[in-house]
Amino acid sequence: MSSIKEAEGKSQAIEMVAQARAKLIQLVNESVKIYFVGNAKDLKILEVTQASLEGNFKIVVTEKGICLQYWG
Repeated sequence: MSSIKEAEGKSQAIEMVAQARAKLIQLVNESVKIYFVGNAKDLKILEVTQASLEGNFKIVVTEKGICLQYWG
């Protein structure tokens, strides 16, 4: 009888751990959708700016926006 109770306890513990991990994955995925979208865009803008400055491009800010020009 005690081995049955022990097995049931282990089973419930495994199930609770699995549910907690599933909840963690769900929260991480929801957070990525909510908070990472803008950050990813900002990061890409910074990467493009860095690459353009390293490649002898100059950024010209005009009334109409930003213009990249190559100065070789």
